[in-house]
This record gives sequence, C-alpha cells and structure tokens, in this order.
Amino acid sequence: MTTPQPHSKPASPEQHQLLRRLASERGQSFAYPATSKQADEEIKRLLKMKKTPGGDRRREVRAVRDAIGRGGKAPARESGQDYGTAPTFQPSRPWFEREPRRPVDG
Repeated sequence: MTTPQPHSKPASPEQHQLLRRLASERGQSFAYPATSKQADEEIKRLLKMKKTPGGDRRREVRAVRDAIGRGGKAPARESGQDYGTAPTFQPSRPWFEREPRRPVDG
C-alpha cells in the first residue's frame, strides 16, 4: 500500500514577486516554483548571491535590446575578449524562395 502524499500549498503571488525582484537584482533566472517550499528554497538561493551592480544590469539590458533591434545578431566583442571563434548566424532562405531542384538525367 502506498503512503498518501500530503498536498503542499502553491507558491504565493508575494513569493513570485520577491523571486522576480531578487533574480533581477542578481542577474539570474529561475523557474517558477510550483509549491511554497520550492519558492522558499529558490529565495534562499538567490539571497546568498551578491547583487549585480546596477550599471552592469543596465548595460546587459541595453545590449539585449540592441541585439534584438539588429535582428538577433550578437554585439561585437571588444579586443581581448575573444574566447575562440564567434559563431555567426546566417538565416537560410524559406523553402518558397529557393531555386527549384532540377531533375537528374539518368
């Protein structure tokens, strides 16, 4: 016979609000917790982390907005920050704009 699992209460709107604020202040992301206990654990994890300076957060947000405005291309790295080859995104043409394939004579 299985032991019935106690129903845990869902995370409160206040916990979600606190998680969003803490994650934003620390430059982190998080998955929305299903239970109050999971939310508490995530809040404790975020509270242990140092806050990201406001200037850094603003620069990151600005870089992301600029990248979105450029069609998703990443910003160019400054010299000395290259950690290898930077991948480039080259969108392929949609199928309806491609040249039709020619039959192979055989």
